[in-house]
Amino acid sequence: MQFGFYEEFPTEDNLKRLDDIDFPLTHLVISAENVDEFYELERKLKKHDIEKIVYWPRLEEEEGYWFSPWSENCALGRKIQEVLNRPNQDQITIHWDAEPPLIKGGRHLLLKETPNFLKKRENIQDFIKNASKYNIRIITGEIPSTLIPERILRHLGLSFNPNYYGNDMVKGLYTSFKHYVPFL
Repeated sequence: MQFGFYEEFPTEDNLKRLDDIDFPLTHLVISAENVDEFYELERKLKKHDIEKIVYWPRLEEEEGYWFSPWSENCALGRKIQEVLNRPNQDQITIHWDAEPPLIKGGRHLLLKETPNFLKKRENIQDFIKNASKYNIRIITGEIPSTLIPERILRHLGLSFNPNYYGNDMVKGLYTSFKHYVPFL
């Protein structure tokens, strides 16, 4: 059996829980403000029996928080450049959380960023498709196609076919979807 965890809000206290785990983890996906913070967390977590520690980048809420063609243009570009120009060019695995912006701050982004939608979708697709050239492995976190059809998710820049893009894909359903799907 294989186990892995996601930690969206890492703190000293909740990371101490790893001390209680007496079996190996295949992965720990950990959110960080930037790549430097991720490397610092990764260094601290090396003492644990974790096969792979994955960087889960995030934007500020007002920038869209998750990654989509509606995320704030400068913020999206900043995160992509940060990873491409990281100080350590060893392989890094990134969890690309492909979701629409948070509703809290997202309505203004949907309006403001829609004119740039096609160009940003193309930039995101190019980044994911070419990531391996930069020693980057991408795992896309995507909305299940049982909620929204796959072809619509692809058109919206929220789904990436691994056979074409070379990414790994994780379909997730979590409490944040209650903002989008009223019956959750």
